[in-house]
Amino acid sequence: MRLYRALPFCWILAYVALAPCYQKVEESFNTQAVHDLLYHAWWRRDNIQQHFDHVAFPGIVPRTFIIPCVIAALAFPFRLLLGATGKRLVHLVARLVVGAASAWSLDLIAGALEASHGVVIARAFVVVSCAQFHALYYASRTLPNTFALILTNAALAMRIRRRFEASWILLAVVVALLRSEVVLLLICCLVVDLWPLKNHSLESLVRIALKLFSSALVTAFFSVAVDSYFWQRLSYPELEVFYFNAVLNKSSDWGVSPFHWYFTSALPRALAGAFPLAAFGLVQDPSCRRTCVPFVMFVALYSFLPHKELRFIFYAIPACNVCAATTVATVWTGRSSSKQSRLAWIMSLGILLVSAALLPLYASASYWNYPGGRALDGLIHGSAECEGNSTRGPLRVHIDAKSATTGINRFLERDDGKWLYSKEEDHSILTWVSDFELLVTERPTVDGFMLIHEEPAFRRLRFPKALSWAELSAVVAVEPAIFVQCNTALHATCENLQACFDVKTSGRASRTISGEAKEL
Repeated sequence: MRLYRALPFCWILAYVALAPCYQKVEESFNTQAVHDLLYHAWWRRDNIQQHFDHVAFPGIVPRTFIIPCVIAALAFPFRLLLGATGKRLVHLVARLVVGAASAWSLDLIAGALEASHGVVIARAFVVVSCAQFHALYYASRTLPNTFALILTNAALAMRIRRRFEASWILLAVVVALLRSEVVLLLICCLVVDLWPLKNHSLESLVRIALKLFSSALVTAFFSVAVDSYFWQRLSYPELEVFYFNAVLNKSSDWGVSPFHWYFTSALPRALAGAFPLAAFGLVQDPSCRRTCVPFVMFVALYSFLPHKELRFIFYAIPACNVCAATTVATVWTGRSSSKQSRLAWIMSLGILLVSAALLPLYASASYWNYPGGRALDGLIHGSAECEGNSTRGPLRVHIDAKSATTGINRFLERDDGKWLYSKEEDHSILTWVSDFELLVTERPTVDGFMLIHEEPAFRRLRFPKALSWAELSAVVAVEPAIFVQCNTALHATCENLQACFDVKTSGRASRTISGEAKEL
């Protein structure tokens, strides 16, 4: 592998360091599953029932255990090496496994471009990809969409090498195992690659259909076998997800967006400066159209589903970057031929530089998106550093839904006997909340408890009136979002924990307790 192709992995490492131990609700199942596979005896069915997180909190629809099993297997040597006290490092290893797989898939695309179009376009693809935030930030996160993206990237690389049949089979596996909506992408690829049908014999079309069907069927049977064991019932998770989202259209309960949202909001944000470059390449370059039009068609078809999120169309981002790289490579190779060519090169370079300049802004905003995880992390690990080897009894911590979905996962928990955790979502919690010594909650005040720490979260972007370094330091505004409350019956313990928090968060904006938004 050429050295420049390692650049995406370096970017991924930087984003892992930005928020190494926290995850949002969409990543929760896979993160907790990896934890439970590593730290509980999964081969004992009674152990699954007693200790696995998905049994107590199954979520709206089930998800497959196959990818968490792969991640856990690769991280297991570090689990043996670090033991039960090294959970945070093991979590980091698990994320690096996903990040390395994502970087490998991008390297496949760069390698395919280099082999078929030359090194200039391959380098342009790497530069364009690294000048964007979202795709590489999520590349190490345990989202089902990230897992699917790794395989769709491999399929895109095969398309570039004109190995169409292999790319179709890989997409069929993704459909059956990870993301059923990728069937739209598969259909679009088949339409573009096989059109016109009269150029293909009926026998060849039947052979292709049988290969795709058998690949999906074998994958589905494998999923049923593995997931029925872990869910302790007959289960084919991706079929249940498809029924929930596509047939019942229940995903709309989480909000709807207009038809054009992917093209007018999601893709422009994700592609940044590459958006106009990709559009130009798609229009001007025939080979680019052949490779990437199915991904654009997929986004258009998926726009009919009312509920929209950027992660649903992750698979189109690398394809758009191929088109953008085509434009950049074209203006680069012709930059000295005329004044217009030099101007085009300067404009494309300026667009990419502006995109890259936005990366610190996105990174800073994302840093503050995990208040629940930071609050629990500060409570448990901050107090451990402060207290040393004290022999106090266990403290019972209740974690509410808002906190649990903004960064908290089981890798943050310490199993040293000093902490007991609860995520029960009983609506009558206020009747028994006094049974806990500590609360990690979105409620700033709770009767019988004193506030010992507040954790800020991203609120908005505050653009400066004048362009100066002093003003730029205050672009990202945060406000208190998660509060750590301590039972007033334990006054001395509360004061000690608050002092530990002050040590842990020294120098951060979250140290001061106030109700006002803070500008960073």
